[in-house]
Amino acid sequence: MHTSRRSLVSGAIGAGALAGPLAGAAAGAMASTPAAAGQAPAPTAAGDQQEAAAAYAALAGFRDLRAGGQGDEACGAWMEAHLRAHGYAVTRQSFQTPFFEPTVAELRVGNAQVPVVPQAVVTVTGPDGVSGPLRVWRDQADTALMAGAVALLILPHGRHSQLAAQPILTRVRQVAVAGAAAIVLVTTGPTGESLALNADPEGPPVPIPMAVIGSRAAQPLLELARSGARATLVLTGDSGYRPAFNLAGRIDRPGPRLVISTPRSGWGPCMGERGPGIAAFRILTAWVPVAFPDQAISVVVTSGHEYDNLGGHIWLRDGAPPPGDTRLWVHLGAGFAARDWHEFGAMLGPLMSADPQRVLMGTPDLVAPLRSAFAGLPGLEAAYPSTLGAAGELGEVLRAGYPRAFGMFGAHRFHHAASDDIEKVDPAFIPPVTAALRRAIQALLPL
Repeated sequence: MHTSRRSLVSGAIGAGALAGPLAGAAAGAMASTPAAAGQAPAPTAAGDQQEAAAAYAALAGFRDLRAGGQGDEACGAWMEAHLRAHGYAVTRQSFQTPFFEPTVAELRVGNAQVPVVPQAVVTVTGPDGVSGPLRVWRDQADTALMAGAVALLILPHGRHSQLAAQPILTRVRQVAVAGAAAIVLVTTGPTGESLALNADPEGPPVPIPMAVIGSRAAQPLLELARSGARATLVLTGDSGYRPAFNLAGRIDRPGPRLVISTPRSGWGPCMGERGPGIAAFRILTAWVPVAFPDQAISVVVTSGHEYDNLGGHIWLRDGAPPPGDTRLWVHLGAGFAARDWHEFGAMLGPLMSADPQRVLMGTPDLVAPLRSAFAGLPGLEAAYPSTLGAAGELGEVLRAGYPRAFGMFGAHRFHHAASDDIEKVDPAFIPPVTAALRRAIQALLPL
């Protein structure tokens, strides 16, 4: 081990069976108008859907987008070729990101060996693991039982995504202070799967090993805990820091800049999480230089997102145009065009519609034009002022003081699950969103 300083969907209906004619109908239903006559052919829904399909096929081939890994590096190179082809001067901004490549990651109870997701930044256990009585923590009444235990910390139901979020972090610290030998977080979410949690790149908040399992895998463990079973958590592998890079592009023209940003890294394939943002980014960055021939443009595709927006922090600190030199910032965050699902008890059936648990948010003066531009898009039609607080990298942009900014973010049902694969997206969901983005940009930038 090296150290340094610092899918499971059940249902009788297959997604592919729903796709054909409905997808074609959606593609023909909407077209955007160009920013100015005579500059380029009008963007169309069919064209945007085709671009999204190509983007999704490429993303699926990268397989794993963890920061600094082979998939993340390949995705960055692919995006770099796209930006160069559309006239951007491109630079890579390198930085160091944590990583962990597991050898063994499991919870052993009796003869059972339950796979777990190591919680970053990972505290390894050694090959013999960390052992103790398996005990369940649901609320403060269980705290006295935690001394020396391997704690199953049951989280409330939610689409969990970040260790630092409340009520997760407070509970982790309570259990650790009570003397637990190790913590296994149980993410109780809409699919029952293990949900990887974003983490502070500086290190873990408590000095004991932690991992994650989903509520489905935890069910048999609850009975074993009641019977007084002992458990061993084993987390071994290669850990430390490795290089990653942000990809920045620019077109230099006079005046303040339009900025477009999206993350590209995450815990695994990330198709529903990252796919819509990357597809829309490619569509917009091809369109904007032609639609606004006098507009200065800066764009960025960040890595390190799963480490509390690490790449975004770095670019904001050293690379982004200052707030006073920025006319408008458009951020394309997580999951804003991922598939929705019907729930049939323990089964999930794919729908030919986007998950409406997605948020559109902007600085207060932008709310009215955003509501107009996104009217009729479930979830996105209700634009919110940024004074309510934004998630992810849009929040970082707003806290940095950019006066005119908006973006989208969401957490679909498979957000941060290992099964967030190509089944969780459909290219037909992209054209309504990119048409609305064009309408918004046209309304908010001088023509």
